[in-house]
Amino acid sequence: MYQVGDAGLVTLDTAGDVLTVVSVTPNAGWTVVKAESYSANDIEVKLQSGNTLVEFKANLQLGVITTSVESKLIDNGNGTPGSGSTP
Repeated sequence: MYQVGDAGLVTLDTAGDVLTVVSVTPNAGWTVVKAESYSANDIEVKLQSGNTLVEFKANLQLGVITTSVESKLIDNGNGTPGSGSTP
């Protein structure tokens, strides 16, 4: 089980040397927008709350899982990330 910043928890499995997402449990106020396997060794999960997007990536190599978490503001449609007002 992996804590993904303030966004939630991701549970992974490595049965048969294949990395799979078992479950994604978002924290209150967060939504799972993507949970995808790109190959037998690579997965990506994205969670969103408002205009904050958190990307969790995991890779399985030689039986070892490595992970990364990146948080970023997304454009709300008016060209200004995070801005709640219109120009």
